[in-house]
Amino acid sequence: MTREQMLSLARRYFEIVSNGDLEALEGLLSPAFVQHTPGLPPGPAAAKAMLALFRRGFPDFEVTLDWLLVDGDRVVIRSRSQGTHEGVFMGHPPSGRRFSATGIDVLRLADGRIVERWNEFDTFGMLQQLALVPVPWQSAPRAAGVQ
Repeated sequence: MTREQMLSLARRYFEIVSNGDLEALEGLLSPAFVQHTPGLPPGPAAAKAMLALFRRGFPDFEVTLDWLLVDGDRVVIRSRSQGTHEGVFMGHPPSGRRFSATGIDVLRLADGRIVERWNEFDTFGMLQQLALVPVPWQSAPRAAGVQ
């Protein structure tokens, strides 16, 4: 694949994620796709499960791409995800709160498809914005002598 084809495939993946089109993911992912996130099913079902989790909790979930880099057979993407908590998410009822959090993805591509995905996402920051976990510096007791 050329550099431009790789960038186009990565952009298309995140466009589909933002649109919530679970079925369209199938055409981009290799049947041997591996999502390097513990607890997800094997193959393309992993990407569908993760996207379905976020779409249920955040029907307006979208991802904006900040930048992309190509290195060999991989595309590295820095992104910002955002959405409004309007559905049950990880067992938490809707709060109506919005979040905006950054992430880094690495996609390995082969034969015009995504073969592997690694993802680091600011889940803690997202959960703080949704008031599902406390902000440590706002709730921690002050140490002796610290103002």
